[in-house]
Amino acid sequence: DSDTSKKRMEMLDACLASLPERCREIFHSGKIKGMSYKEIAKEYDITIKTVEGHFSRAYRLLKECMEVNKQREKK
Repeated sequence: DSDTSKKRMEMLDACLASLPERCREIFHSGKIKGMSYKEIAKEYDITIKTVEGHFSRAYRLLKECMEVNKQREKK
């Protein structure tokens, strides 16, 4: 339902905001701006492997954050 969707979006926004700054910037560049890993690497003067590492970390932290918030909702 729309209330559940709204709560999930708010939760996701909070989780995104909790990411380390550089990780959040790189994740935003790829997911919101639609930049490729190669473009991000060039923009931030880092290797593609480093970009991959930031995305991996972002996904892991977002998943953990969302799971913690879901558990809080159940209580």
